[in-house]
Amino acid sequence: MKILACDTSNRVCSVCLWEDGRAIDTRFRNDGLTHSQTFMPQMHDLMESNRRKYEDLDVLACTVGPGSFTGIRIGVAAVKTMALVLDKPALPVSSLASMAWPLKGEDALVVALIDCRNHRAFAGAFYHGEPVLEECAEDVNDIRKACLTWRDENQPGKKILLVGTGAKLFLEQEAGITPEDLVEYREGFDEILPESVAAVAEKMALAEKPAGSEEAERETTEALRKKYPAVALMPVYLGKTQAERNANAQGKDLKEIPIRYYSTDEKVAGMALKLNRAKKEDLEEVHEIEIASFPDPWSVDSLWAFASDESVRTLVCAREEATGELVGYYALQYVLDEAEIAIIAVKRKFRRQGLGRYLLEQIVAWAGTKDIAKIHLEVRSENEAAVHLYRSFGFEEVGRRKNYYTDPSDDAILFCLSI
Repeated sequence: MKILACDTSNRVCSVCLWEDGRAIDTRFRNDGLTHSQTFMPQMHDLMESNRRKYEDLDVLACTVGPGSFTGIRIGVAAVKTMALVLDKPALPVSSLASMAWPLKGEDALVVALIDCRNHRAFAGAFYHGEPVLEECAEDVNDIRKACLTWRDENQPGKKILLVGTGAKLFLEQEAGITPEDLVEYREGFDEILPESVAAVAEKMALAEKPAGSEEAERETTEALRKKYPAVALMPVYLGKTQAERNANAQGKDLKEIPIRYYSTDEKVAGMALKLNRAKKEDLEEVHEIEIASFPDPWSVDSLWAFASDESVRTLVCAREEATGELVGYYALQYVLDEAEIAIIAVKRKFRRQGLGRYLLEQIVAWAGTKDIAKIHLEVRSENEAAVHLYRSFGFEEVGRRKNYYTDPSDDAILFCLSI
């Protein structure tokens, strides 16, 4: 597989030509010039020096964030345009996953951190190259707590290896990190290597390769073009731009912009997942998550009303394929070209790993098969995690219902996503 991969998300601008599991050549610049000056010339030089043609590439890939907002836009805009002209898939690669990639062979929790000021960092946590905590932009104290908790609950006794410019905040004296915590900073991995971007892109691409097919290469390319179309390549900022912060300070109302990866992958947080319409024997497990998730949970009878109505309602369960454990579920109903998400929930131990976003992606993919134009939902205003998830996914607030919820009393925010 021939891949052209690049990174413009941080201070270094780099490009890699990758073929069949290895880097053929790379370009790597950090000489004070801006990415807008260096990116395209070094890409063309890479291709010309190795006598390669753009049209012979199978995949274009770039880091989409988090990192420098301006840098990300340069890379995404260039790669998106090239992929559209060449009719090639454009793979969105996480800069945090790329930074952590060289340590994927370590039997440790690898945490990539990029300092984004004000004691905050962009962060992602990986175990053997697989994400185990959802990428975030949060206070380092919260990141530290989440990483230590995940390690202690899932891989007790293993080290936590830190990479990136935010590592010093993780290890600051006030944090009280001791040798017994088994937390180490690994020097030499603060920059994103272009060959790491290419390797992560190849891993994403090979996940779409059909097994035992005589036309595997052609089918893989078609699958990638469908799953990662160039038009869908988007920045993943994980935070607000300076312009947005200025507008907020001035009291201006800004439309939320979707900043999600474009994917309907059935593997998330290192787990292969299987989705099925709920059966009656699933409902006790579903109800347990309901009780643990909501102050006003649905009854088993209400859940069964959704699960058993196959005309305009559905209740879908997501289970880990290896163990059969229920990790989450959603319920929705639809009429004509509009749908409403009645419930979406993730089991407590699987939260903060991207499962909620994954379920939303599955709902949107389903909506596309039903010609659904709009998806509605409502949520407690004090459920900050859910509100943030919906806004970041592109849902727009269209109204509020004062004191709609009871026990405790809370407003309902009404959201709508136009597809």
